[in-house]
Amino acid sequence: MAGTDPGREPSSVPQVRVATTSEIPTLATILARAFDRDPLVDWWARKDGRRGAVIEEMFAHALKRNVPLGSVYVTEDGTGVALWEAPNVPAPGLRGMLDAWRLFARVAGWRHFPAVWRSLRMLDAHHPHTPHYYLLAIGVLPGQQGRGIGTALMRPVLERCNREGVPGYLVCTTSRNIPLYERNGFHVTETLQMPKDGPLQWLMWRDPSALDGVGC
Repeated sequence: MAGTDPGREPSSVPQVRVATTSEIPTLATILARAFDRDPLVDWWARKDGRRGAVIEEMFAHALKRNVPLGSVYVTEDGTGVALWEAPNVPAPGLRGMLDAWRLFARVAGWRHFPAVWRSLRMLDAHHPHTPHYYLLAIGVLPGQQGRGIGTALMRPVLERCNREGVPGYLVCTTSRNIPLYERNGFHVTETLQMPKDGPLQWLMWRDPSALDGVGC
Protein backbone atom coordinates (compact mmCIF):
# COMPACT_ATOMS: atom_id res chain seq x y z
CA MET A 1 0.00 0.00 0.00
CA ALA A 2 1.14 3.55 -0.68
CA GLY A 3 1.67 5.40 2.60
CA THR A 4 1.52 4.39 6.25
CA ASP A 5 -1.78 3.96 7.99
CA PRO A 6 -1.72 4.25 11.80
CA GLY A 7 -5.03 3.69 13.58
CA ARG A 8 -7.32 6.52 14.61
CA GLU A 9 -10.76 6.88 16.12
CA PRO A 10 -13.25 4.49 14.45
CA SER A 11 -15.58 7.41 13.60
CA SER A 12 -13.00 8.74 11.13
CA VAL A 13 -12.82 5.49 9.14
CA PRO A 14 -15.26 5.01 6.24
CA GLN A 15 -17.37 1.88 5.87
CA VAL A 16 -15.94 -0.99 3.82
CA ARG A 17 -17.92 -3.26 1.48
CA VAL A 18 -17.40 -5.87 -1.24
CA ALA A 19 -16.69 -4.27 -4.64
CA THR A 20 -18.85 -4.95 -7.71
CA THR A 21 -17.85 -5.61 -11.32
CA SER A 22 -19.37 -2.32 -12.50
CA GLU A 23 -16.83 -0.50 -10.31
CA ILE A 24 -13.71 -2.08 -11.83
CA PRO A 25 -12.65 1.03 -13.85
CA THR A 26 -13.01 3.23 -10.74
CA LEU A 27 -11.18 0.72 -8.55
CA ALA A 28 -8.32 0.56 -11.05
CA THR A 29 -8.04 4.36 -10.99
CA ILE A 30 -7.95 4.43 -7.18
CA LEU A 31 -5.17 1.81 -7.07
CA ALA A 32 -3.21 3.50 -9.86
CA ARG A 33 -3.27 6.82 -7.99
CA ALA A 34 -2.36 5.17 -4.69
CA PHE A 35 0.55 3.23 -6.21
CA ASP A 36 1.92 5.90 -8.54
CA ARG A 37 5.01 6.44 -6.33
CA ASP A 38 5.17 2.97 -4.84
CA PRO A 39 8.77 1.71 -5.19
CA LEU A 40 7.92 -1.51 -7.05
CA VAL A 41 5.23 -0.09 -9.34
CA ASP A 42 7.38 2.97 -10.02
CA TRP A 43 10.27 0.67 -11.02
CA TRP A 44 8.02 -1.55 -13.13
CA ALA A 45 6.22 1.18 -15.04
CA ARG A 46 7.42 3.04 -18.10
CA LYS A 47 8.21 6.74 -17.70
CA ASP A 48 6.52 8.11 -20.83
CA GLY A 49 3.05 9.52 -21.47
CA ARG A 50 1.45 6.08 -21.32
CA ARG A 51 2.51 5.50 -17.71
CA GLY A 52 -0.80 6.31 -15.99
CA ALA A 53 -2.87 4.33 -18.48
CA VAL A 54 -0.75 1.16 -18.27
CA ILE A 55 -0.70 1.20 -14.46
CA GLU A 56 -4.51 1.38 -14.50
CA GLU A 57 -4.59 -1.44 -17.05
CA MET A 58 -2.36 -3.57 -14.81
CA PHE A 59 -4.71 -3.18 -11.86
CA ALA A 60 -7.83 -3.63 -14.00
CA HIS A 61 -6.44 -6.96 -15.21
CA ALA A 62 -6.15 -8.27 -11.63
CA LEU A 63 -9.50 -6.78 -10.62
CA LYS A 64 -11.36 -8.48 -13.46
CA ARG A 65 -10.04 -11.81 -12.21
CA ASN A 66 -10.87 -11.29 -8.53
CA VAL A 67 -13.85 -8.92 -8.19
CA PRO A 68 -16.33 -11.59 -9.42
CA LEU A 69 -15.04 -13.90 -6.67
CA GLY A 70 -16.00 -11.41 -3.95
CA SER A 71 -12.44 -10.91 -2.71
CA VAL A 72 -12.04 -7.18 -3.44
CA TYR A 73 -13.12 -4.53 -0.92
CA VAL A 74 -13.65 -0.79 -1.31
CA THR A 75 -14.49 2.02 1.08
CA GLU A 76 -17.92 3.61 0.65
CA ASP A 77 -16.29 6.99 -0.02
CA GLY A 78 -13.92 5.59 -2.67
CA THR A 79 -10.73 6.41 -0.78
CA GLY A 80 -9.24 2.92 -0.72
CA VAL A 81 -9.27 -0.57 -2.22
CA ALA A 82 -8.03 -3.97 -1.01
CA LEU A 83 -7.45 -6.54 -3.76
CA TRP A 84 -7.26 -10.10 -2.43
CA GLU A 85 -6.92 -13.46 -4.16
CA ALA A 86 -8.74 -16.28 -2.38
CA PRO A 87 -7.16 -19.69 -1.76
CA ASN A 88 -7.18 -22.24 -4.55
CA VAL A 89 -8.12 -19.81 -7.33
CA PRO A 90 -7.45 -21.73 -10.56
CA ALA A 91 -4.15 -20.97 -12.29
CA PRO A 92 -4.54 -18.72 -15.33
CA GLY A 93 -3.25 -21.33 -17.80
CA LEU A 94 -1.23 -20.75 -20.96
CA ARG A 95 -3.52 -18.08 -22.36
CA GLY A 96 -3.48 -16.25 -19.04
CA MET A 97 0.31 -16.36 -18.97
CA LEU A 98 0.49 -14.94 -22.49
CA ASP A 99 -1.95 -12.19 -21.54
CA ALA A 100 0.20 -11.33 -18.51
CA TRP A 101 3.34 -11.33 -20.66
CA ARG A 102 1.78 -8.86 -23.11
CA LEU A 103 0.36 -6.74 -20.28
CA PHE A 104 3.68 -6.30 -18.52
CA ALA A 105 5.42 -5.60 -21.81
CA ARG A 106 3.05 -2.62 -22.15
CA VAL A 107 3.53 -1.63 -18.50
CA ALA A 108 7.33 -1.70 -18.65
CA GLY A 109 8.09 -0.93 -22.27
CA TRP A 110 10.19 -3.36 -24.29
CA ARG A 111 13.59 -2.16 -23.09
CA HIS A 112 12.78 -2.56 -19.40
CA PHE A 113 10.50 -5.58 -19.81
CA PRO A 114 13.16 -8.34 -19.40
CA ALA A 115 14.11 -7.08 -15.92
CA VAL A 116 10.44 -6.69 -14.92
CA TRP A 117 9.61 -10.19 -16.14
CA ARG A 118 12.54 -11.59 -14.15
CA SER A 119 11.20 -9.84 -11.06
CA LEU A 120 7.77 -11.39 -11.59
CA ARG A 121 9.27 -14.84 -11.99
CA MET A 122 11.34 -14.30 -8.84
CA LEU A 123 8.26 -13.30 -6.84
CA ASP A 124 6.34 -16.27 -8.23
CA ALA A 125 9.15 -18.67 -7.32
CA HIS A 126 9.01 -17.51 -3.69
CA HIS A 127 5.20 -17.50 -3.50
CA PRO A 128 3.95 -19.93 -0.81
CA HIS A 129 2.29 -23.18 -1.92
CA THR A 130 0.19 -23.54 1.24
CA PRO A 131 -3.43 -22.40 0.55
CA HIS A 132 -3.78 -18.81 1.72
CA TYR A 133 -5.47 -15.46 1.13
CA TYR A 134 -3.09 -13.31 -0.91
CA LEU A 135 -3.24 -9.52 -0.59
CA LEU A 136 -2.18 -8.51 -4.09
CA ALA A 137 -2.62 -4.78 -3.49
CA ILE A 138 -4.06 -2.39 -0.95
CA GLY A 139 -4.13 1.30 -1.79
CA VAL A 140 -5.40 4.47 -0.15
CA LEU A 141 -5.59 7.72 -2.08
CA PRO A 142 -2.92 10.36 -1.42
CA GLY A 143 -4.11 12.75 1.26
CA GLN A 144 -6.34 10.09 2.86
CA GLN A 145 -3.60 7.97 4.38
CA GLY A 146 -3.10 7.84 8.13
CA ARG A 147 -6.83 7.45 8.94
CA GLY A 148 -6.86 3.71 9.64
CA ILE A 149 -8.35 2.97 6.21
CA GLY A 150 -5.78 0.28 5.40
CA THR A 151 -6.61 -1.70 8.53
CA ALA A 152 -10.35 -1.30 7.86
CA LEU A 153 -9.91 -2.60 4.30
CA MET A 154 -7.96 -5.66 5.49
CA ARG A 155 -10.29 -6.51 8.38
CA PRO A 156 -13.01 -8.51 6.54
CA VAL A 157 -10.59 -10.99 5.00
CA LEU A 158 -8.35 -11.23 8.06
CA GLU A 159 -11.41 -12.07 10.15
CA ARG A 160 -12.27 -14.70 7.52
CA CYS A 161 -8.72 -16.08 7.85
CA ASN A 162 -9.26 -16.46 11.57
CA ARG A 163 -12.66 -18.14 11.16
CA GLU A 164 -11.50 -20.53 8.43
CA GLY A 165 -8.05 -21.22 9.86
CA VAL A 166 -6.38 -20.01 6.65
CA PRO A 167 -3.10 -18.03 6.54
CA GLY A 168 -2.55 -14.70 4.78
CA TYR A 169 0.32 -13.55 2.58
CA LEU A 170 1.51 -10.31 1.01
CA VAL A 171 4.55 -8.68 -0.56
CA CYS A 172 5.36 -5.39 1.16
CA THR A 173 6.93 -2.99 -1.33
CA THR A 174 8.13 -0.31 1.10
CA SER A 175 9.63 -0.62 4.59
CA ARG A 176 7.43 2.13 6.03
CA ASN A 177 4.37 -0.13 5.70
CA ILE A 178 5.84 -3.06 7.60
CA PRO A 179 4.51 -1.80 10.99
CA LEU A 180 0.95 -1.58 9.58
CA TYR A 181 1.04 -5.21 8.51
CA GLU A 182 2.73 -6.32 11.73
CA ARG A 183 -0.09 -4.72 13.73
CA ASN A 184 -2.45 -6.91 11.75
CA GLY A 185 -0.60 -10.14 12.49
CA PHE A 186 1.84 -10.43 9.57
CA HIS A 187 5.56 -11.00 9.98
CA VAL A 188 8.46 -10.79 7.53
CA THR A 189 9.66 -14.20 6.37
CA GLU A 190 12.11 -13.19 3.65
CA THR A 191 13.48 -10.23 1.73
CA LEU A 192 14.03 -10.21 -2.03
CA GLN A 193 16.15 -7.83 -4.08
CA MET A 194 14.61 -7.21 -7.47
CA PRO A 195 16.92 -7.60 -10.52
CA LYS A 196 19.33 -4.91 -11.68
CA ASP A 197 18.41 -1.64 -9.96
CA GLY A 198 15.07 -2.88 -8.62
CA PRO A 199 13.81 -2.23 -5.07
CA LEU A 200 13.92 -4.51 -2.04
CA GLN A 201 10.73 -6.44 -1.24
CA TRP A 202 9.54 -7.93 2.06
CA LEU A 203 7.56 -11.19 1.96
CA MET A 204 5.10 -11.33 4.86
CA TRP A 205 3.03 -14.19 6.27
CA ARG A 206 0.15 -14.26 8.73
CA ASP A 207 -0.90 -17.36 10.62
CA PRO A 208 -4.67 -17.66 11.24
CA SER A 209 -5.79 -16.10 14.51
CA ALA A 210 -2.44 -14.35 14.76
CA LEU A 211 -4.30 -11.71 16.76
CA ASP A 212 -7.48 -12.05 18.81
CA GLY A 213 -8.59 -8.82 17.20
CA VAL A 214 -7.57 -7.23 13.92
CA GLY A 215 -5.72 -3.94 13.78
CA CYS A 216 -4.99 -1.59 16.63
